[in-house]
Order: sequence, then C-alpha cells, then structure tokens
Amino acid sequence: GQPASVSTLHGEHVVIAAAFSPDGKWVVTGSADGTARVWDAATGQPVSAPMRHDGVVWTAAFSPDGKRVVTSSSDKTVRVWDAAKGQPVAAPMLHRESVIAAAFSPDGKWVVTSSLETARVLDAATGQPVSAPMRHDGAVYRSAFSPDGKRVVTTSADETARVWDAATGQPTSPPMQHGAEVNAAAFSPNGKQVVTASADKTAQVWDAATGQPTSPPMQHGAEVNVAAFSPDGTRVVTASADKTARVWDAATGQSVSAPMQHRAKVTAAAFSSDGTRIVTAVPSSKETARVWDAATGQQVAALMRRGAWGDRVAFSPD
Repeated sequence: GQPASVSTLHGEHVVIAAAFSPDGKWVVTGSADGTARVWDAATGQPVSAPMRHDGVVWTAAFSPDGKRVVTSSSDKTVRVWDAAKGQPVAAPMLHRESVIAAAFSPDGKWVVTSSLETARVLDAATGQPVSAPMRHDGAVYRSAFSPDGKRVVTTSADETARVWDAATGQPTSPPMQHGAEVNAAAFSPNGKQVVTASADKTAQVWDAATGQPTSPPMQHGAEVNVAAFSPDGTRVVTASADKTARVWDAATGQSVSAPMQHRAKVTAAAFSSDGTRIVTAVPSSKETARVWDAATGQQVAALMRRGAWGDRVAFSPD
C-alpha cells in the first residue's frame, strides 16, 4: 500500500498498462512496443524477460497469487505468463479481433476477456471457453469478475453495462442504461452493487441484482473514464476528462472531498487497500501518477513517471 519509488519503465516506449503484484513488491507494465514486463517496485529494475506480443499490449495484470501475469493485445491474443521468468505457461488464447482487456477470476482459474462485441470467460490453463460468449450490441470495453467469481460485469459502446453468470454466460439482471457509452464498471466489495462510468458525464451506483440505480448520478463536467468503490464500499472514486478525480458517498451520490485537480484528462483512479489514499494517472509523458489523501483531496506523493496513454493504475493490496 505504500507509494513505490519506481523509475521510468520501458525507457522511451509508451506504457499503456501498469499494476502492482498482490504483495506490492513487483509492478507489471504493458507497452505499445508489444511487450509486457515485470519490474521490482522498489528499484525499478526488471525482474523477468520481456513478455512479447505481436502488437500493442493493452492490459497486463497479476493472478491473485502473484505467480502469473495475463496480458491482452492488439495481436488478437490473450496470454498467461510465469511472472518471475517471463515465459508463457499456456497456449495463446486466440480471438477474432484486438483484445482490449483481460483479468483473472478471484481464484485464478479463469480469465475474462473483452474483444469486439463480446466478453468471454476462458480457462486460464487451457484457454478453453468456460461459458457462452457474453454479447453486447457494441464494442465491449471492460469486463470484471464479482468478488465471489460467480458473476461478470461488462461495459459497452451500446450505452449499457450488464451483469452475467460467469459459468453460463447468461444475463442475471436487466441492462444498466446510460445516455452514452459506458467506459468502466466494478462490483462493490460485497458484490451487491455495481458502479459504472460513462461518457454521458456521470457515474452511477446500481443494484447488481435488479439493474436499478440506488443513488443519484455523480456528475462530472466531461466524460467519466473510471469509477471504483472504496474497500469498505461506502465511497466511490471517479476519474474524468474534466481533469479531476473525485470521491463520492456511494449511498447519496454526494461529493465528499475537494476535487483532485490535474493538468489533463484523468484516465485512472483507485483506492489504496486501507481506503485512506487514492492513486490517479493521466495520459501524458510529463505528468506523473499521483497519490492523494482520500479524505481531503490533497496530493501526498508522486508515485511514478508515466508514458503517454497510461490508463490503468492500482495499489498493491498491502
């Protein structure tokens, strides 16, 4: 949970994705140069050999036990790697088009992927489909498991977010409707709610079982790129193209701290595991990822230099 002192990663190449390992000791990055790499979070030195794709690496994330990394790429594949060695541990999971996102299930056995109008749950060891494809009427931008791993939430250009049964691929509730494309979504820690971020300038908390809103929309001055719950589920952090990140009361939709001001659109925001801090990032080669006091909205540290497009940041669970 402590801000790491990480040197510039990938040299001059554009870093698109970055995430901490569960123990906070390593960082994995995905780059426009077609590689993902694991680094020592304290020294900024590489831990593994480069994990190579034949296209841009859009996402890179650790498994829950920190031993594997999953990557998704414009080369139409998802790959699972040994985090320490940088070697593949399974055959590439082939898709028909660029794979925008991939993430492990909470038990590490499954991977959910987003490509074209479809999200898919795949066996992480074999790459075989676990369930029927989960289809939207537009491109699927993000997909994520519920805390118990039994459901998946997806977001789409079709202006909806949807919740699905991970084992069957069937919807479990009506679509959650926005007024423009939905950029991101996440379950609450107890799995009962979903928060969404939309290009309609709002974030919204919904009942995951009914698909109905549970509080007024959280309003920004421009597109909302990311929304996520605090670890205790009482607050939401949002990141917006209006150059701010904000913290809201999840039950009332009211702002609870000063806006966190940036010099460019904010594309990522996440709480620390204890809920006291927030990390944000912007798509700029000059701006750093920043750490903020969640209660006051005051900046407390700069975390690491970012490449342009740096749009995924996360604290380690410790």
